[in-house]
Amino acid sequence: MRRHHLILLLDHDSPRLSSLKLLLETHGYRVLASAKPEDALAQLSAHEVEMFITFSHVCAPNSQPIAAYVGENYPRTSVVYRERILSPEDAETPKARFKARELSPAELMEAIRKAFFQRRGPRRTLPSASAARSAS
Repeated sequence: MRRHHLILLLDHDSPRLSSLKLLLETHGYRVLASAKPEDALAQLSAHEVEMFITFSHVCAPNSQPIAAYVGENYPRTSVVYRERILSPEDAETPKARFKARELSPAELMEAIRKAFFQRRGPRRTLPSASAARSAS
């Protein structure tokens, strides 16, 4: 049976949260969604979350950025930010469909794919049967 990754979304905008949840579920991920940082932390402690997706400026109840808190306290959980780092050229070009700092859905899916690939690491080649027999 194929194992599906568990992702936790944190976003205060409920329509955007539900559309992102639908997007991720259609790509085969199991998704937990939260609109409040306190609820997200409760879900993190209750479930084995593999990836946490949020904006970098969301703060935990203790005033620490929640992504930093997750990174320190849940080392097996990858953190993906929903915003891009702007270069000076990007700041001058207007984005028609998306906010200048927010990732598009395609960019977000690519960031998730890369984060899961980094967790898994590069594929290793297995020794062939003949090499294993000659070694013994």
